[in-house]
Amino acid sequence: MRFHHRLVWIAPSPKGNGRHTPPATGVRLKAIGQPRFSWGQDKLVDAGQIRQRYVEALPAAYNHDFADLIDFVKP
Repeated sequence: MRFHHRLVWIAPSPKGNGRHTPPATGVRLKAIGQPRFSWGQDKLVDAGQIRQRYVEALPAAYNHDFADLIDFVKP
């Protein structure tokens, strides 16, 4: 989760890195033998409740509180 969060944190665009951070995180998880994240059971690129839940979990993660973000991405 921290790997993913750091990729989002260095976002070069105002809308974040939503197109490449989930796949990059999936590759990292596979490399260390962990299951991929569920990403709320939907795509994060499309606007909607799933993406909103994800976006709302990010500010707490910036303050080192990853609980909501971890709950969101559970496999």
